[in-house]
Amino acid sequence: MTSGQRLDGALAGLTEHSLEAVQELLSRRHLEDFAQAASRVGFCQRPIRLAGHSSSVDKTTGEVLSTFSSDEAPTGVLLTRCGNRRESVCTSCSRVYARDTFELIRCGLEGGKGVPGAVAENPLVFVTVTAPSFGAVHSTRGGRMCHPRGRETCEHGRSLSCTARHDKDDDVVGLAHLPRPATTTSATSCGSSHAPELWRPSRP
Repeated sequence: MTSGQRLDGALAGLTEHSLEAVQELLSRRHLEDFAQAASRVGFCQRPIRLAGHSSSVDKTTGEVLSTFSSDEAPTGVLLTRCGNRRESVCTSCSRVYARDTFELIRCGLEGGKGVPGAVAENPLVFVTVTAPSFGAVHSTRGGRMCHPRGRETCEHGRSLSCTARHDKDDDVVGLAHLPRPATTTSATSCGSSHAPELWRPSRP
């Protein structure tokens, strides 16, 4: 297989817009600069593009110590990782997330990276905690009725049924089907807000 054939195979899945971008990089001989910029963000598939400038100034003398402008970057913008943890969105960042998660769990079990090794002697319990529910919510349900419940009512006499067929752009999708009384909603919100306190005693 020749280098030309390998290149054709690599470009086979690109869109017309992407091909034009690659051709522009090659014609302007900026491909090496682009590769370096992409390498700095781990070849993130959806990098965030930042534009602007900054200056470091000595507070005492007012002297400008250094300046940076995104115009000076090889691609005209400053690239940074998207940080998405889903592989379907960005393979590179999802792998970073997976490694970080692994290290976080490992250090919690065995110690390391600032966590004392004595944690390995602690009892180990895997707990699944279900957050308080706000009740059923309006949903698209693939074009079917939202909540067809006939004439059923709640304890307050409100209908449990919603016969609407919501689309994904409907404003009510995701909202509570039956808003809870203020006391119940407040209690659930407070419970969710204070949930992190449950884990504070377990932190080193």
